[in-house]
Amino acid sequence: MTLQYLDTLIGFVVVMLAVSLIITIITQIISSLLALRGSNLRWGIKTLLQHASTAFEQDKDAKQAAQDVLNHRLVSDSTFSKADSWFKRWRLASAIRKDELINILERIAKDKDPDWADSLPEAKPVIEKWFDSTMDRVSQRFAMSMRYWTVACAVLLAFVLHLDAPAVIKKLSTDQALRAKLVASADAMTRQTENILGAGGTNVLATALNQLKKQEPEAAKILTNPPPLLTPETMNLWLRTQLRDHPQRDKFMAAHQELVSSNVLARAPELLGAAGVLNDELRRAGYALLPNYKLMNWNDYRPTSAAFWGMVISAALLSLGAPFWYNSLKSLMNLRPVLAGRVKEEEEEKRKKAVK
Repeated sequence: MTLQYLDTLIGFVVVMLAVSLIITIITQIISSLLALRGSNLRWGIKTLLQHASTAFEQDKDAKQAAQDVLNHRLVSDSTFSKADSWFKRWRLASAIRKDELINILERIAKDKDPDWADSLPEAKPVIEKWFDSTMDRVSQRFAMSMRYWTVACAVLLAFVLHLDAPAVIKKLSTDQALRAKLVASADAMTRQTENILGAGGTNVLATALNQLKKQEPEAAKILTNPPPLLTPETMNLWLRTQLRDHPQRDKFMAAHQELVSSNVLARAPELLGAAGVLNDELRRAGYALLPNYKLMNWNDYRPTSAAFWGMVISAALLSLGAPFWYNSLKSLMNLRPVLAGRVKEEEEEKRKKAVK
């Protein structure tokens, strides 16, 4: 009986992991489409300039200066760096180095605003002193914005897929065939996770890291043993930790972020295809991820319905992220052989007693 409960939990975790991976794929694409790295970097530079010089005290002036810096063709890594103003957000560079920031400010000052040139001697020492800590705050802000999008996508998918966590557990506890198929699909789901998020897989973060190592041999010596699962948050934290005291930290960080930005949109069809594979895995296991909307009871979306709160619970669980569900699945699958052995021993003991 205990093994049945464990298999029910494993089946539930398989479903949650599959949906969490789809959320991870969606948030990566959203991050590139909305230029979240660039917009957070713009905020960081704007804040830095406001504290660096009285010429940028006004929020409007500092924001415009940051926009001009990150849209400059010598800095912007975007495909739309030569496009018109309609693509301003996409034209934002996703990374910049300290020396680049100062040089571009000098260039823009000469071309656009002589007052900037007079303020730069005052601003340079402040920029040099606070640049690194500001970039740390930018990374933290980017990680938080990705977290917000993860939660938003979790809520959206929970309701679109009518994913009612208590109902799923109840179904698994009573449907032995479905439970067995989902347990059998656990290994395949683990492989898919390692392919999508794993450092040795094909995910865009790992690909960008490998490309950086080929471009920069010095970086290859330092950036060893990345986290087993890579998300934008874990990658940002790991890179900053590994490169914290390295003199070329800004250069390597900027290069990696540029590679990530260019890879995500280029590989968007491949990422969406991975989401389709996850859906196929669940369907082969007998679980339909997409509900039959024609047969759905739309009263379930009322706050007075138990199903509504079941979907709220699902959204909260999905917001924990794919790495959490991956690690949970591995732990449960490691526990299963041990528990199965104990159940078998207990059954043998009962048979021996019955014979006596």
